[in-house]
Amino acid sequence: MAGLAIRGGTLLDGTGDAPLPDATVVVDGERIVARGRSADVAVPEGATVIEARGRTILPGLIDMHVHTSLCGEESFPLFLALGVTTIRDCAAEPAQLLALRDRVASGDVVGPRILSMGPILDGSPPTFSPPPPAGLRELGSEREARAAAAAVIESGADGLKLYARLPPPLAAAVLEVARGRVPTTGHLSRTTAREAVRAGISCLEHVHASLYQDVVRPEDRHAADSGNGVMPNYWNWLAGGWARADLDAPHVREFLELLVERDVSLCATLIMMTGGMVTEEAAEEPGLSYLPAPMRERHLPANARRAWEERRAAGARAGLPLQHTDVVNTQTRAQELDFVRRAHEAGVRLVIGTDVGGASMQVPGFSMHREMAIHHEAGIPAADVIGAATRAAAEGLWRQSDLGTIEPGKLADIVVVDGDPLTDLDAARRVVAVVANGVPHDPEVLLDQARAHATPAA
Repeated sequence: MAGLAIRGGTLLDGTGDAPLPDATVVVDGERIVARGRSADVAVPEGATVIEARGRTILPGLIDMHVHTSLCGEESFPLFLALGVTTIRDCAAEPAQLLALRDRVASGDVVGPRILSMGPILDGSPPTFSPPPPAGLRELGSEREARAAAAAVIESGADGLKLYARLPPPLAAAVLEVARGRVPTTGHLSRTTAREAVRAGISCLEHVHASLYQDVVRPEDRHAADSGNGVMPNYWNWLAGGWARADLDAPHVREFLELLVERDVSLCATLIMMTGGMVTEEAAEEPGLSYLPAPMRERHLPANARRAWEERRAAGARAGLPLQHTDVVNTQTRAQELDFVRRAHEAGVRLVIGTDVGGASMQVPGFSMHREMAIHHEAGIPAADVIGAATRAAAEGLWRQSDLGTIEPGKLADIVVVDGDPLTDLDAARRVVAVVANGVPHDPEVLLDQARAHATPAA
């Protein structure tokens, strides 16, 4: 046995145990075989050694909301370079994505492990017309819903995603087929989160949209057959209701209790709220310089970039950052962060996802750390934020036997960072080594690869 050893760092193994100083982790093949105090763990002769003294050893991060087809393979080095070793794809045609998933698993493609939720399962008419390239099934009856759900599962997908225009009877039909077989998630509107939870959904996406009908005041809710895909300026309209929401109302407390009772994960994607990444903090994201050129042009073409810069300049002249140019949006941000804090305190399983590829200006890998920072800003302790990005995510994926913690027998997804993320969460960004499925990678080499994709060809 030669293998790999990470030696001398402080181990945050993800189990909830106290940090272990001067620890060593030993990997054989794709699995962790030992971990513990360096004095108690022998480094195998001939092993590759990653020195981690003065650094912190973490489980690999899991981004729970990615659109791989809209990021492209050129984005994969960025995920790994920032410590994201697993991504959950939330809308893709199985024929394409599952082949890519298997190429990554075999080592033919260097990138994060991919788990697929299949194409989005939507109602009729669907939210998007024409359908997006990422994959969609338009369902018009309960029979079609059951058949589509079964077909996606049998294709080898790792889960199912319900979408905004799917009505409650069809959502229930999909969830009945999935029950006990694969995890499910939803970007909801026509079916409320409460209805989906009672029907058996295991995760909810986008606090801003999917939870709107269950949190805001009754007088601010839209009609059941309105909302996403029907209302003009829908995403901005939601901000007003969130700004006026009474988070102390009994229906909010009862909803949180229901999420805990039914063991439902919440992937809040706070990074998207009130206009995606078009905020001052987004403008200062250092990862923007690595954004792959195809993503940059798709999300922010030249004319949109000019308009965005003009808006930013106008705010600067007034002494206001972008997210503060609208009082409603400022209050919305505060309310959504307060809701997520309350969810955490109530015992809801929070997981971290970014909607990278689907939302404007998200940067693969980098946006994961911004989403974690926003959760921390909400008042969630750094240790719990890291847990949401590792152990809790693995639980939400039903992969806790393999992922989410650094323990013997688990897959070797390990990140070494410079500093202590428990006292400075930004230290989690400072990745100095990453191991994905037992294979070590140099983040600087990965960033160099990403940089080559960030500049359009001459």
